[in-house]
Amino acid sequence: MPAVLKHSACPSCGHRHHFTLPTGDLSPGHDYAYVCPETGALASLRPQSLPEAYHSAPQGAVQLTPADQGVTAVLDALGQAVDRFCAQLSREGYMVDRERAGDLHLILVRDWDGEVVGRYIASAAAGRIWIEEFQNVAP
Repeated sequence: MPAVLKHSACPSCGHRHHFTLPTGDLSPGHDYAYVCPETGALASLRPQSLPEAYHSAPQGAVQLTPADQGVTAVLDALGQAVDRFCAQLSREGYMVDRERAGDLHLILVRDWDGEVVGRYIASAAAGRIWIEEFQNVAP
């Protein structure tokens, strides 16, 4: 039976949602990760009250995941997005160098002469996965 927190405030958007943990124990004082349906951002909820047990979650209830599993899922999705991006560049005939520092990926794109033709940064900031080209700016 899923555990449900009804009409709970969302730290991401400030509105109230129904939250559900489909399996396992939903315990006050523990952190749970979710994606806010209004902002699309990864957020964290620490319930202060006991959930109610239902035969099924209310329609539109936001699914919670224990926080450590939620962060892992976002970082895995980021890695997969970077892999797809780099594979596409390789198919287009570019050489790709990658470095990773925590949840930040740096991607250097070179032509076959070794000249740098693009610099990209990828991250999962605020729970959103993005890859963006950046330029060096002289001081």
